[in-house]
Amino acid sequence: MSVKRWSLIILSLVTFACYTYVLYADAPLVATFINVGQGDSCWLRLPNGDDVLVDGGEPQAGPTVVAYLQQQGVTDIDLMVATHGDSDHIGGLLSVLDAMPVHEAWLDSQDCTTATCLDLYQAFTDHGVVTAIVRMGETHEWGAVTALVLNPSEPLYADKNENSVVLRIGYGTVDLLLTGDAETGAEGRMLSSGLPLSAEVLKVAHHGSNSSSSASFLSAVGPQRAIISVGPNSYGHPRAEVLQRLADVGAIIYRTDIDGTIVVSTDGVTYTVVRENQPTPLGDVNSDGLVDSTDALIVLSADAGMDTSQFCPMNCGDTNADGFVCLGHPILRCRYDCAVPGRTTRMSIQRDSAAGMHSLSRLGHNGQERPDQQARTARVHVRAHGLARRAVPLG
Repeated sequence: MSVKRWSLIILSLVTFACYTYVLYADAPLVATFINVGQGDSCWLRLPNGDDVLVDGGEPQAGPTVVAYLQQQGVTDIDLMVATHGDSDHIGGLLSVLDAMPVHEAWLDSQDCTTATCLDLYQAFTDHGVVTAIVRMGETHEWGAVTALVLNPSEPLYADKNENSVVLRIGYGTVDLLLTGDAETGAEGRMLSSGLPLSAEVLKVAHHGSNSSSSASFLSAVGPQRAIISVGPNSYGHPRAEVLQRLADVGAIIYRTDIDGTIVVSTDGVTYTVVRENQPTPLGDVNSDGLVDSTDALIVLSADAGMDTSQFCPMNCGDTNADGFVCLGHPILRCRYDCAVPGRTTRMSIQRDSAAGMHSLSRLGHNGQERPDQQARTARVHVRAHGLARRAVPLG
């Protein structure tokens, strides 16, 4: 082959590479945690335009998932991941398979015992979907995006939750960890594997069950943001112990039952989190960005149907820098230390575990907590539709 022809081939390859870089260099990786109630469903739009769907919620959530994907212009799924056989993760995938082409599916196992799982595996066959069993240590790349499989590993557990497919999705310097329903056994294996676990964004395992999210695992992950996919349930999800462990590692918590569908977008350097239901600002009456002596302290508790440990006052302002003093963070006790002309008044907010409520009191000058005469009845609820607030002056 002549030197001239080789030069043309090399020039063509370089041109194509440059075109591809320009096309995708600024394209984001977007992870959408679809609100499917008590279940999981995460849609990833990759910078190269591929669509990955991890779980699909219960069968009745399937139409919700399909509608959301179609609203976003999704016409086919390049990769479907069924993390494990529980219906609240894979049931809705049946609707997706019926609605659009699916090219490949990753599974935790070929073994199936539940009716929903058997239906799903049959649907993969009927629709001609290529399936693959994945194991710890395997990787897959889509350009600059890498998926590292962290679970399951051999030998498999008897408990299917422990065999959940766990993926660490990396784009540049930003990582997302999707954990299915993996519990402490799987977490222990991941911790001892030597594989990287750190992630800026964590999809909390098993809807916030206390059988997952051990302190050692969360310490290794070190999440800045934690997403809990959860809905009304009889299990107490998310558990207060898990919320506290997440708070202990400094994670800001988002919940689909409170925040609705949650969208995380990253360019590989920074990331943003957008909630369908933005929280209501509290306390900053004069809109100066601080809760201080010029404001009334507005106290808000959780809805009777929510975990009241989610009460979220901030220490005289927006300490988590998300623009809100908000509901939805696991702070069981904290104080407002706010300067009042001529003295300092400290408002202490304490969870009343027996009553499942929150009370407000004021610290006297000797540091002893005593009920505030103005705040003695400052136990507030969220009405079924809308917020009930009580303003307490800091005078």
